[in-house]
Amino acid sequence: MTKRDIKQKEIVDLVIAKAIEDNHLHHLVIAATGIGKSKIAMDIIIQLKKVFTFKKILILVDNTRLRDYNWKDDFEKWDLGYIYNDEVEMNTYQTAYKWTKSLDDYLIICDEADFSFTPEYGKFYETYRDNLILGLTGYVTEDKRSFMDSNLPCLIEYTAEAAQQQGILNSTPIVFVKFDLGKARTVKVTYGEDHKVFYQSENEAYDYWDSRVRRLYGELEDLKVELNFTHEYKARKKLEKEIVKLENGMRWSATKRSELLINLDSSADMARRLIAHTMKEDNSSKIISFSKRKAQCNKITRYTYHGGNKDDINDKNFDDFNEGTIRELGLVDKINRGVNMVNLDYALFESYYGSDTKLRQRLGRLMRLNPDDLATMYVLLPYFMRKVRKKIKEEGKPDRIEISYKQAKTKSVDWAVAMFEGWDLSEAKTWDYRTIKSDL
Repeated sequence: MTKRDIKQKEIVDLVIAKAIEDNHLHHLVIAATGIGKSKIAMDIIIQLKKVFTFKKILILVDNTRLRDYNWKDDFEKWDLGYIYNDEVEMNTYQTAYKWTKSLDDYLIICDEADFSFTPEYGKFYETYRDNLILGLTGYVTEDKRSFMDSNLPCLIEYTAEAAQQQGILNSTPIVFVKFDLGKARTVKVTYGEDHKVFYQSENEAYDYWDSRVRRLYGELEDLKVELNFTHEYKARKKLEKEIVKLENGMRWSATKRSELLINLDSSADMARRLIAHTMKEDNSSKIISFSKRKAQCNKITRYTYHGGNKDDINDKNFDDFNEGTIRELGLVDKINRGVNMVNLDYALFESYYGSDTKLRQRLGRLMRLNPDDLATMYVLLPYFMRKVRKKIKEEGKPDRIEISYKQAKTKSVDWAVAMFEGWDLSEAKTWDYRTIKSDL
């Protein structure tokens, strides 16, 4: 048995022991993406059939590919197709949370259960609080753990970090790729009631929104301090209104800043260059790129898999990639969960948010490789030149403003730092394509 097989059996044995002890099962198993949650689920189903008398198996998922393809393939892979054909019903959380019908004769499997830990989809757990439920997921963020504890308590948590330390999952080589925001004025800006148009560079646009966020944050902190020392009722109400206005303005400005980062032409250009470089250096390599937006994904590669395509196109591109007919594939969030990529060599993070869940799901695409393989991850880090205004006072002369520029990190760099917190990055490489290099 491999280390992965041993860990899978350990998890299965713990679940079955708990089910026998309680004569019931209503728990979540958190096992890092790449451990083999589907195989764990198959083994648990076989063992539970010896303990409980359920007639049907309902498997809930969060997307149609998992519903229509992946679980069917997994049952057949483990020679359990007869169970899938005779007993399994597939559905999505988007449908099931509305149900009130009885599921007393069912074993319910909640795949990627963390997706359903929301006030809306979580209604399912309220309705079926006493039912036989096994939840599976790779990771649960801190903001969802209270919901988890109340509705589907965690029985086992086995993290990616632990799996890497034990040699079950691969350690992923990382290359941080630093580059400049674009200087050409290609960002269209519309303003005023008559919708006047002008153009900014990516650098100018980002500097504007970033400066605005920082300025509003400073004003907001000052007002909060003032509020703490203000006791008169009307004065406090006035300050509270101003604080709400500033908070809304800062939130809107931060959103505009984020939208700019996930639609960068310079980032798409860098991604195309890296893909071309990689495929030229290694003419048998296969590479996927992750983008946050479909339009951005389309800029990078002609072969894509996302919600903007028809299902038959997605399926063809996905299958062609796994078979090696094509060697590059652009992805959006549609393929974060539950999908195995065959013989994957590289993954490129082109645009992203600092989401722990999505990071682990995407890393799972790399970690599901053979134990001896090492897949490389490129993480794009855009930098910008911040305009600095300094007031110069000279005796006998009017004050003047001196303009200078200072290199600074975009929010993408902060997101990357947050995502990799706790990781050992001592072996990580840095490729620096910035015009002006610094230690940032």
